[in-house]
Amino acid sequence: MPLPEIRQGAEPSVSISSAPPDLPSSPLLEVRGLEKWYGRRQVVNGVDFEVAQGEVVGLLGPNGAGKTTSFRMTIGLIDSDGGTVKFDGRNVTKLPMYLRARAGMGYLAQDSSVFRQLSVEDNLMAILQTRPGMGRKQRKARQDELLDQFGLTKIRKTKANRVSGGERRRLEIARSLITEPKLIMLDEPFAGIDPKTVAEIQDQIRALVETYNIGILLTDHQFRETLEVTDRCYLIREGRVFAYGNREQILNNSDVRKHYIGERFDVGHLLERRKPNALEREPGYDAPGGSGTSSISTMRLPELPGRSGQHELPDVSSQQISTTELVVGPPPCGFADDDPFAALDQDAP
Repeated sequence: MPLPEIRQGAEPSVSISSAPPDLPSSPLLEVRGLEKWYGRRQVVNGVDFEVAQGEVVGLLGPNGAGKTTSFRMTIGLIDSDGGTVKFDGRNVTKLPMYLRARAGMGYLAQDSSVFRQLSVEDNLMAILQTRPGMGRKQRKARQDELLDQFGLTKIRKTKANRVSGGERRRLEIARSLITEPKLIMLDEPFAGIDPKTVAEIQDQIRALVETYNIGILLTDHQFRETLEVTDRCYLIREGRVFAYGNREQILNNSDVRKHYIGERFDVGHLLERRKPNALEREPGYDAPGGSGTSSISTMRLPELPGRSGQHELPDVSSQQISTTELVVGPPPCGFADDDPFAALDQDAP
């Protein structure tokens, strides 16, 4: 399915010279015509975007552009006033946030989502205990596996409010993987952190995609950091999609430079070929489709049940625990084995 056309009406109008590559006919996430009003003010006006399995997509824009509102309508944090959100081929527009999580939409908030007064290992166990069909020994084994695979074993007894920013984010990602999401949505993952941690998070994002073939949608104000890790970006301005494209198309567009990033923005290093991430730099790593295995000293990613084996990536560019804490999957009580869409007519507009 071709990407949506750039919408007219948001001045200045931007035209990208060559269209981005087509996505698979059935995108993992498909958002069409999102609208949001606050009183008489329309803050989102017909936003379209989509995410394919195995790619990283960014939503960018200045403060007040409507990108965060669009992002939060997609995950279900706020209700939309128009448009549709389809996930994995089903209409989830009317589903509450926790049912979207059960369907496979993982969410990591901008603010810390760990339980601050619990230890690192107990943060994992709190989510493992929500999983049906797992006995005590299975939960303990899975806990130990995740601690080892994400380089958290040495700090397993440390309270979450005493770990570093990078360790905290690894813990959050490890927790989100417990529920086997198909999509992870990251809300401003690069906000307020040091450059070393930014690079670490970028590596984690790419490693997640390359290992699990899941989709990633992130929104952030940090243009450079977002472009470095994404396959495609949508730029939102005044509630509309201002432009979209892969990294090269965005950076080489004169209108984008003039009206969004500025003429002084140095695009040189961003136009270079992406450097290997932490996963690829490890000895023994073989690219997806090969026969090698990865062995990562600080973060060795596990195979999710039902998603083993190497995956070929598309060529796209050269818990409800608490809505303020983390939504990664089913609550302690519930019907996790049932179709979450049975609770609501999935065909509702």
